[in-house]
Amino acid sequence: HFPFISSIIASYIIWTSSEIIGAEADKRFTWEEQPKIKAIFLMSLNITVVIASLYFVTSINNFIKGDPFQMKYFYKSLVPSILITVVVNLTFIIMDFFKSLNESKLEVEKLKKENLRSQLESLKNQVNPHFLFNSLNTLISIIDEDKETAKNFVQELSRVYRYTLQAKEKDISALEEELKYLESYIFLLKIRYGDNLHFEVNIPDNLMNSGIPPLTLQMLVENAIKHNVISASKPLKVEIYTEESGHLIVRNNLQKKKNQVDSNKVGLSNIYERYSMVTPEPVEATQSEAYFIVALPLLTNNI
Repeated sequence: HFPFISSIIASYIIWTSSEIIGAEADKRFTWEEQPKIKAIFLMSLNITVVIASLYFVTSINNFIKGDPFQMKYFYKSLVPSILITVVVNLTFIIMDFFKSLNESKLEVEKLKKENLRSQLESLKNQVNPHFLFNSLNTLISIIDEDKETAKNFVQELSRVYRYTLQAKEKDISALEEELKYLESYIFLLKIRYGDNLHFEVNIPDNLMNSGIPPLTLQMLVENAIKHNVISASKPLKVEIYTEESGHLIVRNNLQKKKNQVDSNKVGLSNIYERYSMVTPEPVEATQSEAYFIVALPLLTNNI
């Protein structure tokens, strides 16, 4: 029975050594940076352990039987043992390599998502309506003249800021929600600009549940107002509609101010970046002599 026992002992030594070698290889090398060195390290040490274990078992068995140690019998057992070791180790090396590769990809994806989330939060924190000061001035000017309008103005202003705070918790908002919010925003603008500012919205009902990054429409309207003349002789018209291509179009007639307002780079660049984080489809901005047009891809709303 001793040959059987010695084989069990040798197997235990090989298994334990293999685990120790594997742990040591993980400490010293990585599959991403040193795959060849790690594979050679694992293979060579495991073969060495197998040869040593086979020599040990052969020597003990010959000693028990009283037979002299003969190298030809040792070599005869050595060849299949090495072949088996190579096949087994190669299998485990390939499995470990692809496992590590998959874990590395998952980690990279996780880091990418965390980085994108961080960038997105930073971008959304930039989205802060810049018309608050003007809105308060407008409120002061009407509060004595028309208290009912002033009351409505305050209600709509509160709706605007409530939605702004809620929108910062989302990556995508339903188009219908954005348009309802835009109604409150437009109400405030109309109090300030009156008939000098015109809005036209034409969206079919079947697209109302489509998605867009929150506050996108408000930012485009804000940009149009910031960079264009608005007066009785030159009223500004903003149109929001859809094309057969499935894009949402925001268009305004172009009448640029002579002294352009300094941009804080929150407008279009913010929209470009936020869209790039949720879809590969680009936002397209074009300008002609008469119009400035922005085409927004409509997204799937999973909220």
